[in-house]
Amino acid sequence: MPETLTVDRTAFVTFYSFKGGVGRSMALINVAGIFAGCGFKVMALDMDLEAPGISYLMRHESK
Repeated sequence: MPETLTVDRTAFVTFYSFKGGVGRSMALINVAGIFAGCGFKVMALDMDLEAPGISYLMRHESK
């Protein structure tokens, strides 16, 4: 029997804007959360070197 070859597909989603403060980081973390909730493996990378916001947005309070 021939072996079945499984190929994983990788998708890249990019949020880009020249102007700061327009909600790119918020959009990124929300879309990443939706994809993760649907069972996808997600890696979120914030390339805003002047004001990265992903680490701040991913914080959650434990009560």
